[in-house]
Amino acid sequence: MKHEAHSVLMVTAMEGAGNLAAALSREADVTVQVARSRASALAVLRREAFTIVLVDSLLSQGQAESMETLWERADLAVPLELNPTELGPVRVIRQVCGILARREREYVLARRLAGLEIEEELRSHVTGLLLQSDLMLREKAVPPMVRERLVTLRELADGLRVRLRHA
Repeated sequence: MKHEAHSVLMVTAMEGAGNLAAALSREADVTVQVARSRASALAVLRREAFTIVLVDSLLSQGQAESMETLWERADLAVPLELNPTELGPVRVIRQVCGILARREREYVLARRLAGLEIEEELRSHVTGLLLQSDLMLREKAVPPMVRERLVTLRELADGLRVRLRHA
């Protein structure tokens, strides 16, 4: 279940970066933007968010402090540091596809867990509504018009309980 369009910022000065970007875009179904330096990558990251920030390890050598700034600016993007020249396009594409697949699984799992949490919270509230409406309906001094509304309220809460049970 693909929930969003993915994008990759590829930070590299290597020859053929455009070809790799085109292949990556085609094979991994992502939008790819190439930044030729850390400075241009930082400028792009100020304006846009990415799913993955792929940095050529040749650009990061001996630049720990500026790389830390780059990773911080990347925000929620998955950081990927590798040497695309050494790995070749097939392995780079495989790495990116693996990261995207894992990210999709994590997204689905997070949504499922959030849904379960919400369901549990709603169940608790619905149980409270049912209990309180039952207690109020047992009272003898409840006027008929209020009793009618309480019955309707209880029926609505019971309907929610049933729907939550089958969710």
